Amino acid sequence: MSDMTLDNAEWHPAAREFFYVTAIDGPQIYPLAGPYASREEAEAKVNAVRTIAMDPERNASAGRAAFMAYGVTRLTARLPRKSALGKI
Repeated sequence: MSDMTLDNAEWHPAAREFFYVTAIDGPQIYPLAGPYASREEAEAKVNAVRTIAMDPERNASAGRAAFMAYGVTRLTARLPRKSALGKI
């Protein structure tokens, strides 16, 4: 699992943790699905998200998606970020 913190949120009293299914391509991290309330909930979606990402009928970049790493990223922030697929 990777971690990201936005705007020094770890010190903000309203900071929360959000979990995303992400694809990692070199230094780039792409939040594909989420936010989810727990790591376990996000981990349960990794295979489904990978399948969607690698489907050429649903993703124009499916060929490239086959070479990315998929997993869960925890984001500490005051507000959740949008992901490409939302919650699936």
